[in-house]
Amino acid sequence: MRRPQQTRTTRHTLTRWLAAASMIMLAAVVVLPAQAGVTPSDAPAGQRQSGDTNQVIVKVPADISEADLQALVQSYGGTLADRMPAINAVLIDIPAREGAAAVAAAMAEAVPKNTNVLNVEINGTYSIAEPPLMDSGDFNDPLLWRQDWALNTLDAWTAWDTVTGSSAVVVAVIDTGVRLNHPDLDGVVITDQDYDFVNDDADATDDHGHGTHVAGIIAAEANNAEGVVGVAWGVKILPLKALNSSGSGSWSNIASAIIYAADHGADVINLSLTGDLFSTTVRDAISYATGQGVIVAAASGNLGVEIVHYPSSYDHVISVAGLTEDITGWVWYDYSNYNQYVDIAAPGRAIYSTSIDLDLNPIYGYKSGTSMAAGQVSGVAALMLSSGLADTPAEITEALLCTADDGDDTPSTHVRTDKLGWGAAQAQHAVTYVPGSDACVPTVEHDDFDDALPITFDAGGHYTNTVDVTPATIWIDDPVPCAGNGSRSVWYKVYPNTFGAMTINTLDSEYDTVLAVYTGARGSLSQVVCNNDASGTTSSVSILVEPGKLYYVAVTSLGFDGTSNQGNLHLNVTLSQTPTGCSADPANPGVVFCTAF
Repeated sequence: MRRPQQTRTTRHTLTRWLAAASMIMLAAVVVLPAQAGVTPSDAPAGQRQSGDTNQVIVKVPADISEADLQALVQSYGGTLADRMPAINAVLIDIPAREGAAAVAAAMAEAVPKNTNVLNVEINGTYSIAEPPLMDSGDFNDPLLWRQDWALNTLDAWTAWDTVTGSSAVVVAVIDTGVRLNHPDLDGVVITDQDYDFVNDDADATDDHGHGTHVAGIIAAEANNAEGVVGVAWGVKILPLKALNSSGSGSWSNIASAIIYAADHGADVINLSLTGDLFSTTVRDAISYATGQGVIVAAASGNLGVEIVHYPSSYDHVISVAGLTEDITGWVWYDYSNYNQYVDIAAPGRAIYSTSIDLDLNPIYGYKSGTSMAAGQVSGVAALMLSSGLADTPAEITEALLCTADDGDDTPSTHVRTDKLGWGAAQAQHAVTYVPGSDACVPTVEHDDFDDALPITFDAGGHYTNTVDVTPATIWIDDPVPCAGNGSRSVWYKVYPNTFGAMTINTLDSEYDTVLAVYTGARGSLSQVVCNNDASGTTSSVSILVEPGKLYYVAVTSLGFDGTSNQGNLHLNVTLSQTPTGCSADPANPGVVFCTAF
């Protein structure tokens, strides 16, 4: 995970404001307009299929007209299946004879030429994060001692002396659904807003058991003479079914559920699901949610090898690895995936919680996997929101990671590893942590448009800056660059005091850069120029600038994972004064008009 941006208002105020603002936007401009038979995903209906290989997801411009959208769909022989206006994406059904893979390849090839296609991908799938072999428990034996090791490892007992969870805090469990009438959950599930994105109905009842188990880990009721206790047993659960009875779900369903959760008051989203393919659609949905102040935690996956899995590795996601019991207390769970994006670890083996039997009746049982670990971290995040000391994704992340137990018995130092992240989650320390007291997580301060770094030229008109962009992130309203998927964006701004020719390059940078210059305001930027690989992996642009005009420079990585997409950026900028009597054409910065020499 890389740093979530600090939101600028409180979560609940921001949610209400954004809800009102989104209604105004939809009324004022054309943003994937609804038509008969197709309903936006913020009021879901229609025909969504889990992992349908005859579907593609296309990212389109926010202001695309209905006529252009329909023409785009028909040009590939498809039909419009669903819309995701929050992330400017549409789901298109492709006839079996055409094949989604062939259509996606053709559309991807046309991206540089077709201004109405910004990105295209097959509607892939993610699945529940469980290892191949599970520990089975004694069903219908609701003894709290079965949870002792996990709760002790989390230090939950001590945390409950401070806070047990507020009913005002909502955790969305995006999974196989939740058994709504389970006696240990029926008092905490929100049943008037639950939704099933697999079957397109307002009943997120679990038909697998995984989601019910995760929900119980997070918020099973306490002191009700029933079964088990959740980590945050005073909070509410919003059940959203995006995975089918086999435990897998399409990217479009998962993305729609994430957007729905953000739009329906979720404070935390738990994603106990995983896959090995990058999806721009799911990434954008997560950026949309975290942009509204929602905390997102996800399972790192269960292959027990060094591999990058998603959605845990996306920007703004807290990636959770698993722990197992050991004579010393806990050790890394060897089914748990590891990589540079793992942030934190929590108990993940033989976790006892709410479940269902083969007849879908409520029971209790054991499950293992990073799915269970993610649920526990979501529970701790909900406790932290309930305590009131941390409120934003940035603050919650800082508190979780900087109070984690890295096992070195040196509280004043923090050592991160690819297997454990910053260490084992510690609920008591997290809920009493004051944000800003120990910023242990590396960040890039100008990885957000609003924090663009000013470019100041020396006497010779030169400027250089070097920064490690590895922790940098992207946001949902970042513009789509001319190449790549827009990862690891860093921002600069320049306000020239004279007419001149400005040359910018990324020579000697350690990764494959994409360089662009924009004018305008956040959310409505106009691209002046963009370049990828002017020479090797170096990008370079030249434009004529004018005094009194603000220009923004964005540098992104061509891809997301791997050494070719991270490391040090070297930005080099030179401003040469335009001859007297010459000025740039406002309509075309590449043209200079001269009236005198």
